[in-house]
Amino acid sequence: MNDKESSVVAKMIDGGKVVVLGEWRGCIPETIKYTDKQGRAASFGRLVHTIELGDGARIESVKVSQSVANDVTPESVQITFKRGARVVVEVDSMVVDKGIRQLRAASIVGV
Repeated sequence: MNDKESSVVAKMIDGGKVVVLGEWRGCIPETIKYTDKQGRAASFGRLVHTIELGDGARIESVKVSQSVANDVTPESVQITFKRGARVVVEVDSMVVDKGIRQLRAASIVGV
């Protein structure tokens, strides 16, 4: 890890954040449509990023969900990361279901 990456991660950890450092592999925009409790049609958007984590001996893929503002369609969001770029993910929550790890991100920062 170089000095820039170390300082970004250290600032987030010092601020009490849980972070994950990995390589960005891609993103899929999703619009989830559902019916609310009053029977009206509703929807929300999110970006599902794939991040690879590794310790040198093994590599693991993690799905990271990032919310999109209500007035923005997920397909119109510009992604600035390139495949293989190192990113820091600020973790809001984590779910492990049948061995698949899914994170909810507060933010994703390129380093």
